[in-house]
Parts: sequence; C-alpha cells; structure tokens
Amino acid sequence: MSSTATVLIVDDEQRNRTLLEAILKPMGYEIILAADGQEALEKTLESRPDIILLDVMMPDITGYEVCETIRQDPDLAEIPVLLVTALDDRESRIRGIEAGADDFLTKPVDAVEIQARVKTVTRLNRYRRLLAEREKFARIGDFATDGLLLLGRDSRVHYSNARAAQLLGIAPGTSPKSTFVELAGEKFQLQPADAWDCWRDGPPPADRFLRYLVGHSGLGPATWLQAQLFQLPETGGADWLVRLQDVTGLMGQRREQWSFQRMMSHKMRTPLNGLIGSLDSILTGGDVAPDSEVGASVSQALESARRLESQVKDVLMYLDASKLSKLGTPLAVMEVGPRAIEIGRRLGIVDPTVSIAPACFGKRIALGERAADVVLSELFENALKFHPRMSPRIDLSIHLIEDDQVEITITDDGEPMSEEALIAAIRPYYQSESKMTGEVAGMGLGLSMVSEMIWEVGGKLSVGNGPKGGVRVVLRVPVRS
Repeated sequence: MSSTATVLIVDDEQRNRTLLEAILKPMGYEIILAADGQEALEKTLESRPDIILLDVMMPDITGYEVCETIRQDPDLAEIPVLLVTALDDRESRIRGIEAGADDFLTKPVDAVEIQARVKTVTRLNRYRRLLAEREKFARIGDFATDGLLLLGRDSRVHYSNARAAQLLGIAPGTSPKSTFVELAGEKFQLQPADAWDCWRDGPPPADRFLRYLVGHSGLGPATWLQAQLFQLPETGGADWLVRLQDVTGLMGQRREQWSFQRMMSHKMRTPLNGLIGSLDSILTGGDVAPDSEVGASVSQALESARRLESQVKDVLMYLDASKLSKLGTPLAVMEVGPRAIEIGRRLGIVDPTVSIAPACFGKRIALGERAADVVLSELFENALKFHPRMSPRIDLSIHLIEDDQVEITITDDGEPMSEEALIAAIRPYYQSESKMTGEVAGMGLGLSMVSEMIWEVGGKLSVGNGPKGGVRVVLRVPVRS
C-alpha cells in the first residue's frame, strides 16, 4: 500500500477532467485520468486506485455500468466510487445506489466539498485496507514459530502472535500499556544497550547491529532471543515489525564449535611449550650469539611461538567466559581498586587513577575475583595495545546506580575508535586495525568475552569514545549480597 492515495478521474469531457485534477492535485494525490468507461475499467484493474470519481453520462459505457462491473470483480469490489452527475432526481440516485456507488457529487462541483469528500473517503478506505492487511498478517503469524509483533508509532504492541505472547508473558491479541522496550525489559536484559537506545532512529544494516533479549534463570544457562526490527514504510513510517527468534540453541551450537577449538588448543599446548622451551634454551645457552643471523632467526621464531601461545590462551579463556562469570564469591567493590592497580603493574601500565563513590562502600558485585580479574585484564590490555606509545593512563571510577547496580567506568587516553569499530567491538574475533603496525596481537576476543560475562550475570556493557579522546568502557554490574 503506497503512502500516497491514488484518485482515478473518469469523464468524457476534457474540461471536466482538467477541473477535477486542478482541485485535487494540490492535496498531494496521485491523479489518473480516463476519458471513457472502457478506459476506466482498464485503469482500475491496472492501478487499483484508492477512490474513483466517475461521471455518469458517457457515450459508450455509462458510469452506472462501470460501477456495476467493478462491484462484480472481487479484487476491485471494495474500491470507493463517487458518481459525479448533473442529474439530481430521486430515480437517478436510486439507480446509482443499486449500481454500488458510495456517494454522489453534483455538477457543477464545489471545490471545497469535493476536497472534503475525497479526503474523508480515502482515509476511511485506507484504514479499512490496513485493518484487512493486519488481519491477514495475524492469520499468518499464528503459524509462525518465531515471535512476531506489530508496534505503533507510540512503540506499543498493537499485535502479537502466540509465540511472541508466550515469550514476553502477555495475553495473545492484547495491547499492553507499556512500550515494547519496557515490556521486554520486565523479563529480559536488552543487549547491547547502545543498540537498543537508538533502535527508533531507523533500521541499520543487518550486519551492523545484532540485538538480543537475554533472560536469566538462576544459575542455569541464559535464554537468548535475537530481535530484528523492521520499519514498515507502507504505513507511513508509523509502524514497526519485530521478529523474536529463540537462538539459545544456536548459542549452544556456537559453544560446541568453540569446544572443538578448545580441544584443538589443548592439543597444541604441549608441543608449544616444548617449542618455546627449546628456542629459549638455544638463545640463553650460549651456543648461539643473539646478534648473529641464526640468533635473530631463533628470536623471531620464539616471539612467534609466544604469540601463538597467547592466542591459544585467549581462545580458552573466552570459551570459559559464561561459566567463569558465575564462579566465586561476589567481589567487594573496595577490592576492585587494588586489583586494578596490581593488574596494571603486571602489564607495565602506570597505576590507574581509582575513585570509588562512598555509596559503594560495603557493596559486592555479581562477579567473583577471577571473573573481575579477567574483565580488568582484558580492558587494560586493550588500552595498552591500542595506545600509540604503548603507555596508557587509565581512569577507573565506580558509582552506585539505583541501589542495585554498580557502574564501573574505565577510560584511557589513547586513540578514539572509529564508528565501525565501536559497533563491531563486541563481536567475537573482531579486531580493529592498529594504526601503528597494521596488526593487533591477540585473537580479538577481549571485549566479546567481557560483554558475554557481564550479560550472563544480568549486567550491561557499552563502549564509546571518551570526552577527551581515548576509549571509555562502561560496565553496569548487579549488586549481590
């Protein structure tokens, strides 16, 4: 259904067609003209207009006959027809009603009256057609295995199929007062948060944003729903279609694939350890001069072996991310600062600036010591790798949000990330290009692993550029007793 209404004007007199077109054209309608009854039928079948202004007295086929023919065609029968006639007697009007006319306009036409009549009839007709289309959609939706919803311009659910109602915990066919985001937020975490914040700005390319609803059930695995949102231009940009696909099983399959990688990684560790030990012995044993050609080759081989070992460890740590997030006693907020300083020193980073709001004193977060160390290590290592001089200064601040969440903000003074890199930062195996060497050490799993760990405990993660440059990562982690 086009957003512009189409009006078919049928009259055998050129001046009458021109007059009606001049009256209606400024209102934004698409105007189609026909000079006789046969042409009117052909153009009705071809264009399916929203309304027909039909002259009664025509030489070949009268307006009555055209109207009767239209009403006999099931595909055309619902098109509104306004008969335009100089006849004002009772018999002529009865004849028009029997032919199926919806209304009458008397010649000479009044411009204000015809504009008002056409506006009213087209609006009612398009609303009826919209309801019919939604009824068809509802019938099809009842057979869908994915959740399907229609949202209005107010972002409220105007329709939900049985599957969507089941997933969101609402009665099928109802229109809750809450918006879709509010409704989904009652049962799920909306991740990534930044992608949900801008969903009404228009549908981005499918490969730029993946939006999820993540449901938590105690210590068991999380439920993952992938949400796809499509704007429906044929309704004037007012409505949205939402598809909810349960990808919990797919996430499990992904883990199985990564488990295979893990097995392969374990198989690689033993020969890697032997290789690294042997190369190191050659360099430190005194048999080869480090500055010789052979020594340089051995040094290069040793560096490559150590890099491969580091990448294997990255993969293994990522595969354990969801389990790791739930291990251990909830960490006291006051312990985050000392652990951050210790990790920074281990990595050769100047002691980070740490500030903790007094409201956080005595609070614990939904991450154990090991999980918190992994999160801080990954974020600090990213700051180190992407800093142009490999010497970042890091600010870490912690605040309490609404008594049930702790917000941890980590900001560095390195180079800001591009828009594309920010969007893709939490994808597994994604690496932003290094401006220094064209290569980035590691497997590109750091932010992806951190985000999965935070989501699994019901938290949120966002990545952006700092106000004065550099990258800022904000973690919101639930408070635990």
